[in-house]
Amino acid sequence: IHLGEYTKGLDYYLQCEAFQKTSLGEIHPVLRNTLRNIGVAYSKLGRYREALEYSLRYEAIIRKSLGILHPDYAEILTNIGVVYNHLGEYKKALEYFLRCESIEKTSIGEAHPTYATTLSNIGVAHSDLGEYGKALEYYLR
Repeated sequence: IHLGEYTKGLDYYLQCEAFQKTSLGEIHPVLRNTLRNIGVAYSKLGRYREALEYSLRYEAIIRKSLGILHPDYAEILTNIGVVYNHLGEYKKALEYFLRCESIEKTSIGEAHPTYATTLSNIGVAHSDLGEYGKALEYYLR
C-alpha cells in the first residue's frame, strides 16, 4: 500500500485478515491494524462502501480495546468521516468529525496540528452542506 500498489496490497491484507481472525482472535492488535489497512486500501481505490465497512469494524475494535478517549479512536472517526464525505453523506461526515474534535480537544489538545486538521475537516463538511458561515468559523479557529 505504501508503494501505491493498492490492489496488490489489498489482496495481501485480505489474505492476512482471514488467517489472523482464526489464529489471533477478533480484537487482536495485529488484526485491528490489518482491518485499518484494508479500509485505507479500499478508500485509495475509490471503493468507499467497502472502505466504510472495514473502517466501522476497526472502529468497533478500537472502542472495545482502547476506549473512546484514545487518539487512535479519534483517528478512525476522522477516516470514517472522510469516507462519508466521499460518499456525499455530509451530515454523517460532520457527525464523525465533531466526535473526533471532542476527543482530540482533551486527548492531544488544541495546539496539536492534528486538531487543526480536524477543525478544517469540520469546516469542509459545513461548506459541503452549504453552511458557509459555520464553515468559516471552523476555518478561522
